[in-house]
Amino acid sequence: MSGFCELAEACCMKHGETNLNPSTCKAQLQLLGFSRDANLQAACLAELRQLGANGNCFWDVGNLNDPCARIFNEPSGAIPPGGNCRTSMDCAGVAGAITSCWANSGSGGVCMRMSRGSAGQGTCLGDAVTTGGFLGPFFGPGSSVWPPAVVDGVFCDQRAGLTCIPNDDLNAQVCAPFLADGAPCLFGFNCASEICWDPSYGEVNGERPGVCMRRIGDGQACSISANVTCDRSSYCNAGASGNGVCAPRGPDGAACSSNDACENANCELSTTTCSGIPLVAATYYCK
Repeated sequence: MSGFCELAEACCMKHGETNLNPSTCKAQLQLLGFSRDANLQAACLAELRQLGANGNCFWDVGNLNDPCARIFNEPSGAIPPGGNCRTSMDCAGVAGAITSCWANSGSGGVCMRMSRGSAGQGTCLGDAVTTGGFLGPFFGPGSSVWPPAVVDGVFCDQRAGLTCIPNDDLNAQVCAPFLADGAPCLFGFNCASEICWDPSYGEVNGERPGVCMRRIGDGQACSISANVTCDRSSYCNAGASGNGVCAPRGPDGAACSSNDACENANCELSTTTCSGIPLVAATYYCK
């Protein structure tokens, strides 16, 4: 996709990234796969140019309808879901779905497609994360079986308040609203509070049965030991003791000590400030 890496890396450098190599970015594009739809490519490049002129030069990576997000979710290969692939570039994407080559280190990869799921719809294979990226896929206890049992399912969009609840029975694995405070849970990402707390261990542990932590608003005291956390738009500004106060996540340039303190989920530790580049974008394109 001619011009994409140059525009993306200009944005990366504007926000302090160094030692960038366009050839590394272009190699990454081949692995990620992208749409060869000329209109979609033109819309993405036009958006990047406009954003660069305005100073906020990366697209909203969590907006799946954005043309630059669609570029990477809708590759223009020929292989349908379930077919063998080497990279996502091999797979046949469709509008509105997330398509990729899901790799198994011992057995190559298979093309997997996920359409947007609604509440109660399955089989869901994972979550589109609010701040960009994908969490999953979830294949249940038979995940070691290759190829996976489901290769054409749905994803749950966290921005729509939905999450994929893992289940031993893949047929029962459906999109559902975030679990309420105090609800039984296995994984933190399923909770409205984002944290599944295991009271028997007295600490956060998303892989053990527990309850979704209780949420509180900005300015209120937060503490892991008291089983309370902050709303999704906030973070717990805590000291060494683990006790703190809920505060809004910071914009580009705000002081930070961890990714959860930033709107873009990206705290640049070398400068201890929130980066203007979303973490997902920095990981993939600032190479």
